[in-house]
Amino acid sequence: MSNLIRQTTAGLARRMSVSTPIRRSIVSSTSTNKDFVQELYLRELKSYKPSPQSAQALQNQVRDFSMPPTPPAPSVPTAQDVAQELQSWDNVSLVNEAKPAAAVDAGASDQSADEFLAFLERDHPPRAHH
Repeated sequence: MSNLIRQTTAGLARRMSVSTPIRRSIVSSTSTNKDFVQELYLRELKSYKPSPQSAQALQNQVRDFSMPPTPPAPSVPTAQDVAQELQSWDNVSLVNEAKPAAAVDAGASDQSADEFLAFLERDHPPRAHH
């Protein structure tokens, strides 16, 4: 057993002392892929010189500020005005365009509540898509 340990230890020691560091060379590509559009854009951006504007042109772009007119204060309605509004509200005739309740519930009266719930819980076939 001790012979085996010595041989293993000796083999490991030899491997560690003999090993040389591995040299790696990194070679970069000499031809870099440049973006033609980006280079064109940057060149045009650097060559752009804005035309100077005159003081008169700059003055025409700014307007003088003037305060808007003050709005009138809201008026408080008098008791007579309120009474007149309520009277006109009461005199308006009601127009009910809703269907009568008998016409709306006619289709639902042939099922009981339990039948309707059973209908809702049942698996229905998927609708055909057109």
